[in-house]
Amino acid sequence: MRIYKKWIKITSLIILSFLLIIASFNYLLDPLWSFNNFYFTKYKNSYNERVLKTNYLVYSKVKFDGILLGSSRSSLIDTHRKFEEYQIFNYSCASLQISEYEGFINNAKQINHNKLPIVILGLDFFTYLNGSKLENNPEKYYEDNKDFFYRFKNLISYDSFKKAKKNLRISDELISERVYDSNYNVFISKNSEENNKKNIEESVPKFVKEFYLKESSIENFSLKLKELKEKFPDTRFVIFTTPITKELFSKIIENKKLYELYENWIKDVVGVFGEVNHFMFINDISTQSSKNFYDGHHTYPFVGDIIYESLISNVSTNNMMKINNENLDEMVEKLRKVNFINN
Repeated sequence: MRIYKKWIKITSLIILSFLLIIASFNYLLDPLWSFNNFYFTKYKNSYNERVLKTNYLVYSKVKFDGILLGSSRSSLIDTHRKFEEYQIFNYSCASLQISEYEGFINNAKQINHNKLPIVILGLDFFTYLNGSKLENNPEKYYEDNKDFFYRFKNLISYDSFKKAKKNLRISDELISERVYDSNYNVFISKNSEENNKKNIEESVPKFVKEFYLKESSIENFSLKLKELKEKFPDTRFVIFTTPITKELFSKIIENKKLYELYENWIKDVVGVFGEVNHFMFINDISTQSSKNFYDGHHTYPFVGDIIYESLISNVSTNNMMKINNENLDEMVEKLRKVNFINN
């Protein structure tokens, strides 16, 4: 009996020691962004920004007045500089769907004591054409955090341990995928223009095949945006479109139906919000693709700075057209000339 009890004690001690090691490792590297720790590594992977950014908002006590919401293209924008008098948190997530907007805005409002005076929306043309079934209701990510033990249970998770180890392995030599630095901004190593050009050439056909073969927009696109605006009457929406490479945009120009949908997209957005800050056309950003993009549609973060600066300045530039109800027809015609003449 004594040997049996001794065996139980030793086994329990080993198990507890093992769990303590895992918990300590997970706590220090904090792969789920639940403790605001950044030990032993300069970067963290962005395996599921929906979970990570919600955790960060809940547990870091970061102060924000509004959010920037969009896909991985928008996640590249550093919003630490104030937008007017507002502090903006970049809540963008990879492949974010329009049907997720409401849930993420509700999350931000609840975390911010039911206040959210401004939302900056980064719209992508491919989400006008494509929709997919959601893996989870966006509000689930916030609801999970209402469980007091949520982040502590993750400390002893082996899955968290594997993610923490992956963060530890991130090398400074060449980071070819999006990671987050200690300020929780996206970082990706600047590649050579020759390699960028190759990546663009390889990625464009794949993107076209996956997203640009549609001949109509997703169902009730305008209605969804109208409902979003109506559900948050006290929130001001600032809208911008995300730029893509000239190589990818040329595929839209070559397809008459696709270009017609592109124009309809702009008209639908202006029809709902009254104005859009438009970056998706043939301009300096798109034509210097191998300098500004690391694949067919993702810019480097420094281009995100250009976009954010243009939004703050709130004036048209070579890379941004301000399109509204008053100048819509004129700007659509101007876009036709700019896009076709410079192609």
